[in-house]
Amino acid sequence: MKVHLLVVLLMMPFTGCLESEDEENLDRYVIASGTASYESWEINKKWQSFMAYEDSMETYLNEAMTQNPNMTREEALEGCSCNSTHRLGLPYNETWADYNKYGWEINLVSGEGTWDVIWLNYENTIRANSEGPAFWNSSFSKLDQRGMSNSGSKGSVDKPEQTCSGDPDNDWMTPYGFYHNCEEQRIWNNIYTFAIVNTGDTAFVLEWSIYGWK
Repeated sequence: MKVHLLVVLLMMPFTGCLESEDEENLDRYVIASGTASYESWEINKKWQSFMAYEDSMETYLNEAMTQNPNMTREEALEGCSCNSTHRLGLPYNETWADYNKYGWEINLVSGEGTWDVIWLNYENTIRANSEGPAFWNSSFSKLDQRGMSNSGSKGSVDKPEQTCSGDPDNDWMTPYGFYHNCEEQRIWNNIYTFAIVNTGDTAFVLEWSIYGWK
């Protein structure tokens, strides 16, 4: 019996160096790195996405004023749980602003098995929450890699596109049963989810790194 183990990686930026001149003189950042252990008897389906917009006070103030055209900046500031350095108690990290390119590297540390690497945009992240393993068999991005069993990498590739299939004639409902207003350009629509899905039934350990160029 196959066990689908999903590990989702929250992107925490650390600066790195440019790897080659082929990256069009963009700076490379190690967005996240770590170790993932897959135990054959464990089932874990955690979803956590990372922001692809600039994480700053101005971003949240502009979002509030966009949603409320008559709101002044002072009123937006009064209603925002943010200040010049933090929001919701957490410090900003402006390197979350849109990267031009993305890439990743995975190293098999021990054991053997098979896994899929999946990169989801906002709409597909919502679909994955409701449709599960059957949905993961689809193709979403140039950063996807199916049937991996050894160390490998992919990228850099251009930033994946956000998609929207909400129907304006049906209250912006998508064919998948949830609401998605394609005209509402909210910052929350600009997120991505990176996942590694165990597609076998054996135990193994991976080390992963995710890169962004801008």
